Amino acid sequence: MEEQRREAGWLLWQSLSYLGRMLRPQMEPLLRDVGLNSPLEAWVLHLLRHRGPQRLVDIARGMRLPVSTLSDLTERLVAEGLLRRMPHPRDRRSVVLVATERAADGVARLHAAVAERLAGPLAELDDGTLEQLTVGLRALAEALERAAGPCYEPGGVPQPGSVRAGDVEAWRDAGPRPASNVEG
Repeated sequence: MEEQRREAGWLLWQSLSYLGRMLRPQMEPLLRDVGLNSPLEAWVLHLLRHRGPQRLVDIARGMRLPVSTLSDLTERLVAEGLLRRMPHPRDRRSVVLVATERAADGVARLHAAVAERLAGPLAELDDGTLEQLTVGLRALAEALERAAGPCYEPGGVPQPGSVRAGDVEAWRDAGPRPASNVEG
């Protein structure tokens, strides 16, 4: 079993390296088109669209990156109109970052471009293999998320002290409010 894990790790690394080289030429112009400078910015937008509003410190923790790495990046995304800052409904000292509709459109375009680029290679797989791959990738994504640290429980549920599902409605009702500082 240990040998199989080593082989799986190597095959994953090899596949990700190849995918990066395969997707980069197509994705760089699309990133610029959407208003993004890097795949890291796309990752932040993707996380916020799928997990909902988060404090900068929680985003950084979930991505296993230093807050300082994301601070300037998120400032730029706010300036570009891809993120907004909203007051945290339970902690007046904190703000959360919220992806805008423009960000949602951009993320959807990026997802569509990746799906289009990978349609050919995935079409070569029979239905059973494709199903096994999908199940395996979901399991891997969940394992990687659990390994990312204390910010998220399995399934991406925020831990206590982070943003709760009911908070989203409170932010929508409150509307945008500029904040001078993103919590770090």
